[in-house]
Amino acid sequence: MATLAGWMEDNDANLPVRLGDYDRQDSFVRALPNEDVCLWIKTIDNSRVVRHADPKVRNACWRFIGIASVVVLLVVGQLLPAAYRLLAGYQLNRLEKQHAELMDMRRTLQLDNAVLRSPEHLEQLAKLHGMKPAPRRVHDIAPADEESLALNRGLR
Repeated sequence: MATLAGWMEDNDANLPVRLGDYDRQDSFVRALPNEDVCLWIKTIDNSRVVRHADPKVRNACWRFIGIASVVVLLVVGQLLPAAYRLLAGYQLNRLEKQHAELMDMRRTLQLDNAVLRSPEHLEQLAKLHGMKPAPRRVHDIAPADEESLALNRGLR
């Protein structure tokens, strides 16, 4: 009884039933690997365990946080100008496209304005609305000479 084998023979009644204990002569199924292994689950209660604070570890953690923050700031400082340059390139491209669209619109509006102000178009509008004056009733008013115009300016 001093050996483990002797102890196991005496305590077989207390052990749970294992699959390996069945008689294999009646079945045609081969034994599964590790089917004779019995696992015991033991619950561990760590509620009474208290963690003691270590000041050296705390200082090391704060030192690591400080160094990591400085490294992050340096990396961001190095990458920030490149990011601004990239964003400025996108904005410049967008502004060039907008400028081209506005120039096309300007050309279109200038063409429309020239067509609307043409004498032929104005005559058609005048005929449409009955505003065409008789040829003898049109009088051009021009100053008699340049001096009279200059005198009028001086009176103000």
